[in-house]
Amino acid sequence: MKKEIKIKPAVLLTLIKASGYDEENLSKKTKIPLTKIKEGLVTLAQLKNISEVLKRPLAAFFSGEIPDLKTIPDYRLNRERKLNPEVFLAQRKLEYLIEKMKELGLKKSSLPSFSQELSPIELAERFRQYLGIDLLKNKKPEKILESYKTILEEKLKLIIIEQPLKPGKVKNKEVSDDVRAFSICSDVSGIVLNETDHPSIKIFSLFHEVCHLLRKSSGICSLDYEVEKDFEEESYCNRFAAQFLVPEDDIKKELKIYPSLPERLIEVIDNLSKIYGVSKQVILLRLLYL
Repeated sequence: MKKEIKIKPAVLLTLIKASGYDEENLSKKTKIPLTKIKEGLVTLAQLKNISEVLKRPLAAFFSGEIPDLKTIPDYRLNRERKLNPEVFLAQRKLEYLIEKMKELGLKKSSLPSFSQELSPIELAERFRQYLGIDLLKNKKPEKILESYKTILEEKLKLIIIEQPLKPGKVKNKEVSDDVRAFSICSDVSGIVLNETDHPSIKIFSLFHEVCHLLRKSSGICSLDYEVEKDFEEESYCNRFAAQFLVPEDDIKKELKIYPSLPERLIEVIDNLSKIYGVSKQVILLRLLYL
């Protein structure tokens, strides 16, 4: 019989929860009896298996103190669904990078302060003036995305990374697969974009999260464009991103070449999507706002 190792149950439970699992899910995934996990009594081979699933070093299981992840406001439409492990892993990575930046004494993020009374349209225009940049358009989405990321990283000293935020195969349908991006507002602020999203979607996600940071808040977002009334903060950030990426005055000029818009709506949306490098859904959102 293989020798079992005693792990403090409280430490193990904290690591499990901070990785986006619960004891039952971990038991099913590792095929380790639930009673053994609850007691913290496992063999070395089982502990290695747990370590791989939770993506934690073995040393973490023998620590006396395990810090919990910071709680980030959840703005998803389906908040009753549990966040999937990929989101927790991405959050840990971003928080690790933030702490390393602080330890190295590197510059803190320099987020400008704007009045909270500004409309999202006004904030987008003020922010563009602050950055001192022209509208990027008529380029491939990946080029626009990289240009904006570089500008924001250099000007605001933000950490912007891309991580997979959606699970592969999920048997439990209650697990969330709708996270597009999230942000953490602190002395050193950061944004995580969903690595698997198309660049045109990442662009909108990026500026949605920038809006959260400009409003001195953090957030986990699914970017449900249709949500307005019950999610005022998300609606505000959506409108900010739409105005920044597809300014009202600019799109009105582009629309002048289409005299019969209703009949050519699909063609118009497709063309505007290519011009501004954003998704067709964003263009439709912009037209609805107009």
